[in-house]
Amino acid sequence: MTCNPKFMQIHSFYQESIHPQKITIEIHSRFQIPSFQILGLPAPEIQEARERIIAAFGAAQFEFPKKRVIVNLAPSSIRKSGTGHDLGIALQVLSTVLDIKWPEKLFAWGELGLDGSVKPCGKTASLLELLIPEAVPVILAKEDALTLASLLEWRKMQGLKVPAQIKIYSIENLNEILEIFERPAFKLNGATPKSTTRESHLMPMHESLLRLTKISLVGRHHTLILGPKGVGKSHALGWFRALLPDPSPNQVWARILNHETRSLGTEPFSVHAPIREVHSQIKPSQLLGSFGPKGFRAGELSLAHGGIFVADEFLEWPRDSKECLRDPLQSKQVILTRTQGSTAFPCDVQLIGTGNLCPCGGLPAQFLALIPTSNKKNQRCHCRPGEVFHYFKKLSGPILDRIDLVTLYADSGAVAKERVPVKEHAIAIETARRFALERFGNLPSDLSVEWLEKNLPTPPQFQTLLERLPNLRSRHKVMRIARSIQALDASSELTEEQVFEAMTFRFMSSAIEGN
Repeated sequence: MTCNPKFMQIHSFYQESIHPQKITIEIHSRFQIPSFQILGLPAPEIQEARERIIAAFGAAQFEFPKKRVIVNLAPSSIRKSGTGHDLGIALQVLSTVLDIKWPEKLFAWGELGLDGSVKPCGKTASLLELLIPEAVPVILAKEDALTLASLLEWRKMQGLKVPAQIKIYSIENLNEILEIFERPAFKLNGATPKSTTRESHLMPMHESLLRLTKISLVGRHHTLILGPKGVGKSHALGWFRALLPDPSPNQVWARILNHETRSLGTEPFSVHAPIREVHSQIKPSQLLGSFGPKGFRAGELSLAHGGIFVADEFLEWPRDSKECLRDPLQSKQVILTRTQGSTAFPCDVQLIGTGNLCPCGGLPAQFLALIPTSNKKNQRCHCRPGEVFHYFKKLSGPILDRIDLVTLYADSGAVAKERVPVKEHAIAIETARRFALERFGNLPSDLSVEWLEKNLPTPPQFQTLLERLPNLRSRHKVMRIARSIQALDASSELTEEQVFEAMTFRFMSSAIEGN
């Protein structure tokens, strides 16, 4: 009876949620009728690995042990899935037949082809998450080795923690294992995660709507833009995309891990803030996430972490889909609880919603006095007042209460055709955010109630304005919006005009609730 050396430990990993878990690949062999068995609750694709490994051994001119071989994936109580365990299992079997100098520990991740080739399996960010506290040599397919080196370089550039020492070995075929530990480890080439280019010029937008966009992005306020069809609501979303500041490095890293719960993670990713657009038939499970054979999967909210979540035609959403946003928008995380366990996905998102004012997409009479527009006749609504009332009842009070900025926009007048640069506006937003962080200690939407009450303006004119608000929650929302306006204006003190401008957005919200 023979076993692999006691000092030899080969690991792979599994990812039931955003947090990866290490797997130890154990092996036992003895002289009995030859067989090959994999234990540890393997999924069907891992069970099929037996045939892939035996075929790869033959293609690489290695003789598979003529013994009873038992491989265990520990911990044995957790179901494992994915083809990335192939390489680790094959190396553990090879350790019983090859007399080479193996390291004491190593991570192996890759799928074996029938010809002995090693194929990429993605999820390299999750692997790096495990390697950060414990620098262990890692053997990967060439494509995955390049990605892992890219992620290491990016984390160094962003000042994030990286392993003190790590050796990355690239392998393209199983027969390379004979000399892989004798050649130099994979060299970092300075690659960085790919980034996408943004629009540098956009069609001009109405001044009031551009002002709203800048206030919203400075404070990261949840925003709802309502208006008749054809007035440029979708065009406003283009400005949001172009002016959106980049997220923090930690938010980018969390987004990469979120993404890897849904796919192989081999497709290019952008270091820019994500913008996730969803349709009106979205289901709660697609928004929050789900649990499947491969573990928990992040939903659209988590994939938008650190960026913008665009809810187009928000009033047309199913009621359950709208209501499931309540807790995530407030707590900035999605908690999924199933019989198999529970997990939490980060979702620090900024909601940008759009919608019409009535079923026909026109301009109801109730809102004519609220919106100055030169095109009221062409946008006249054909719905009865009761239909408009029931249309806005689709937007519940608790959801509307979580949206800071609500604007009614109906000016579809002609605008200039020249495309205008967005760089100047983007710089203004970045400058205002730095002002807010230095002056307030946080972005305005994240200011605590205690801070707002402690720094509430004391002059009588401010108190008179705030007394017009219906409740404390409205007052706190107004003060957060006012602080965003103060940061955008770079004013040393909060002015009465800034508070009044902030109140106009809450007045529109009250008008919708009272419609």
